[in-house]
Amino acid sequence: MVIVRVDATDLANATGYELIDGIDQPVGIPTVRRMGASGIVRDWLYGRGEEILHWGRRRHRFTEAQKLALRERDGGCAFCGLPPGMTKAHHIDWWTRDRGATDLGNGANS
Repeated sequence: MVIVRVDATDLANATGYELIDGIDQPVGIPTVRRMGASGIVRDWLYGRGEEILHWGRRRHRFTEAQKLALRERDGGCAFCGLPPGMTKAHHIDWWTRDRGATDLGNGANS
């Protein structure tokens, strides 16, 4: 999965530069549009959508939506700084031992 961070206004007006995980240099809107047209980009609006991000104790494993939100929030490993593509979602308070919830507040990438 490729994550592109683009401001909706910049995308609509074809202004500014955007960031792509794994690439050190920002890219222009034309590149972002080409990537979107090729189907290799999954769009994700922060704070929107119908995906449940807080499951409490009803679910053990983090969902794909939660993993994406954790990657976005943490920007990679919350401990050592590895890039997002090299991390996995983990409970801070362990699921079994500590009875930790499967919520964003109890999740971290490492």
